[in-house]
Amino acid sequence: MLLTNATNPNENLDGSLKPLPQAPVPEIAESATYNAAYNIMAVQGHNSYRRAHQVCDMKFSVAAAEGAQQWAEKMAAEGRMYHSKYNERSGCGENLAMHSNTNFISTTNIATQMWYDEVTNPGYDFNNQGFGMGTGHFTQVVWKGSTELGCGVSGVYVACRYCKRAGNMMGAFE
Repeated sequence: MLLTNATNPNENLDGSLKPLPQAPVPEIAESATYNAAYNIMAVQGHNSYRRAHQVCDMKFSVAAAEGAQQWAEKMAAEGRMYHSKYNERSGCGENLAMHSNTNFISTTNIATQMWYDEVTNPGYDFNNQGFGMGTGHFTQVVWKGSTELGCGVSGVYVACRYCKRAGNMMGAFE
């Protein structure tokens, strides 16, 4: 039996990660303005990671998904990854990712996994909670105040928007 690491509730004492609790598959309607299949996968993936930290599930947001899809398409058209301005996303938080394999990034949860993996690389300090360079994507994924999610994917780019309460802003850690 592996014992849980007190500083990281998702890690065993030997450093291995515990299996993630499986989140239910969300119901998301098809739309021409966002990728429903990708959002089903992304919301379910986020919720599995959030459950490992005893954080409430995210709900799908059409508005967030439409905005994230537009932003992913803009990045793909320009061939560069950069954050939208805060006021362009209605106060929502934002995580971005890119991968050279367009099929891989659009059909797997690799973006969410890369963001979450910051928990161990570079590593989030659960004993000294707060903002840390290299862990901002992880904290956004599990931020308890963010309760709505919508993602967009285009070409090699993914954009996810975290709404109702954008998370992990400087000075906002509890």
